[in-house]
Amino acid sequence: MQLGDKNTQFFHSAAKARTAKNQIRHLITEDGVAISDTDTVKTMAPAYYEALFNQIDYSNVFPKVTVKRKLTTAAAD
Repeated sequence: MQLGDKNTQFFHSAAKARTAKNQIRHLITEDGVAISDTDTVKTMAPAYYEALFNQIDYSNVFPKVTVKRKLTTAAAD
């Protein structure tokens, strides 16, 4: 930090690559169709996550994450 940013080509290449990597270029609908229109992606993404996190039963969405066993009392101590 004391040396400051040398404004190198490496720094700018890394920043450009990070920006490109962090973009959502398209979403795939439930029908399997890829949507790349920016305005449609902006409306689809929040709707998808609202539907995902407003479900009553998450076991079908996150089947491998759902805990199905409990520790025995001996293991818990």
